Amino acid sequence: MEKKTRITDCGFEKLSLAVIQEILLKLDLESLCAAASTCRSLYSAVCQVLRSFDTIDLSEAIPDKKVLNYLLSGNVSVKNLTINCSRLDDSATYIFALSHLKELVLQKCSNFSHKLFVELGQHCPNLRLLSVELAYYRRLGALQNYKSSLKKLFDGCHYLESLCIKFEGAQFDPCIFEVTASFMPMTVKYLHLQQVTERDTRQSLQSWGIQRIAAVPGQNGIPFSMGVSFQSIQSLTLVVDHITDNLLSSITQNLLLLVNLDLRDAPLGEPFLRHDLTNSGVQSLGSCNYLRHLSLSRSRVNYPAFFRRVNDMGMFLMAEGCKNMESIKLGGFYRVTDAGFSALIHACKNLRTFELYNTFHLSDLAFHDLLATSLSLVSVRLISCCLITSESVEHITLCEDLEVLDLTGCKSVADDGMRAISKLKKLNTLSLSGADITDTGMSILGGGNVPLVSLSLRGCKRVTDHGVALLLGGSTKKTLRKLDFGYMPAISDKTIKMLTKVGLEIVELCIRNCFAVTDMSIAALAGNDCEGVVRGTLRRLDLYNCKGLSLVSLQWLKKPYFPRLRWLGLASTALLGTRELDKITEERPYLNICRTGCEVGCRDQWQSHENLLCE
Repeated sequence: MEKKTRITDCGFEKLSLAVIQEILLKLDLESLCAAASTCRSLYSAVCQVLRSFDTIDLSEAIPDKKVLNYLLSGNVSVKNLTINCSRLDDSATYIFALSHLKELVLQKCSNFSHKLFVELGQHCPNLRLLSVELAYYRRLGALQNYKSSLKKLFDGCHYLESLCIKFEGAQFDPCIFEVTASFMPMTVKYLHLQQVTERDTRQSLQSWGIQRIAAVPGQNGIPFSMGVSFQSIQSLTLVVDHITDNLLSSITQNLLLLVNLDLRDAPLGEPFLRHDLTNSGVQSLGSCNYLRHLSLSRSRVNYPAFFRRVNDMGMFLMAEGCKNMESIKLGGFYRVTDAGFSALIHACKNLRTFELYNTFHLSDLAFHDLLATSLSLVSVRLISCCLITSESVEHITLCEDLEVLDLTGCKSVADDGMRAISKLKKLNTLSLSGADITDTGMSILGGGNVPLVSLSLRGCKRVTDHGVALLLGGSTKKTLRKLDFGYMPAISDKTIKMLTKVGLEIVELCIRNCFAVTDMSIAALAGNDCEGVVRGTLRRLDLYNCKGLSLVSLQWLKKPYFPRLRWLGLASTALLGTRELDKITEERPYLNICRTGCEVGCRDQWQSHENLLCE
């Protein structure tokens, strides 16, 4: 009879190895790593379990080479891998460049060079999806190095279907699109490039269009093979310096199979007429017969610019030519009124996602006849639409399948709208940031049966501790995982204690600029005076500019408190610049402490953080 293998230490001597592994398979990655550090037997069992994982997500753990090697060594099963590379460099590439990988997402690769692409091309022949976030490429080396490295990547990855390359930084490079497209294989269907120029993109597409028609060798140094690669593009996402009529025309004329188009720009100044989007450019979208998802947005991060040359006529033309649209996201169309947006809503019968940003002339009239349509909206975002009131909310909530409702900056939405929202049975994400709601509205919302997972009340200055108590008195407390109480002056320690008292399994909590929050809140979150359900689940905590905190709070940031915490915002607090905090960063190497005032997760401008990592 075969002898059974048994665990002989750690108190598991009565359990077979098979039973132990069955238990370990039910744990998440971090729990497995914690178990592995307890004894040799569990270490061995965890190693065998890790080798069976086909998906590993290290986007929050921020591993170093040693940890990464432990997690991936001997694993021939992993197919999907996501890594936060903030602590890694070129010398770690051999660890994650695995031949059996099909999907690889590399975030925040600030210490990598162009050699990364060479290694991936040599060792990852089965890649289907590749996403890489890099610092501005001129820091990585000369353009020629980037070009030759990309060629080696594409030469080795013959099955690549989705390619995303993001160059983080303020500069728009005039060559990225041309260089990438020059060697891109024909298998690529989904292309995402960030920080490219309109001119480079337009000229590359137009050059290929001429070659496609004339069937002659490439011009301007662009090989004819690029024409083959563009034929299969179904999804295109670009962050450019300007969105223009010529750019849209080049895209719609040459990418004939396009299903998804996402264009974002951030002008450095007011665009000239010949270098801007007008009604004519919007009209060209009608020639994309397969287009189902459209996003056009203009950021004001560099300059307060809008699409000043697009009005209601542009929306009428879009509504006429794009009736099969399922998702529409528009930002910065400030001259468009209710008539234009209403035309889109009524024309697109299959619309599921409708998002508008900085559309200052949008009012309740746009949604007045929503009941007359056959729409079944799932996601609605109306960001900084200051004329929207509770009347619009009542019309929008007639869509019973609504899962996401974002009313950030809609200052005229009041308590009346909460009654309609409280009847939604599928809503999981709700943002009321800046809305004119009170404790009465919180009571109405808490009295409903909304399965909210994420709730933002940021800037709702009339909501107090009592209002939060009324909200958590209903069924909402069973599902809430993310809460944003930022910039709410009436929120104090009472609210934080309430969160822990009702046993919320909070994953993300933002209380930035809450001046009435003191050390007692940190103690409560750490589980000092209650059962502490929250302390075991909290992963992201934003304490930016909480002036009520003192050095006493540091004792609650030490081990064993907050065991799962991975991101902590401490900018503009008394906790920074102390030896005690330095000791905590050494004790908890995988806790990312942001000292620059970023929003939760440091999702933007990560490449410019001098103190991004707690080292």
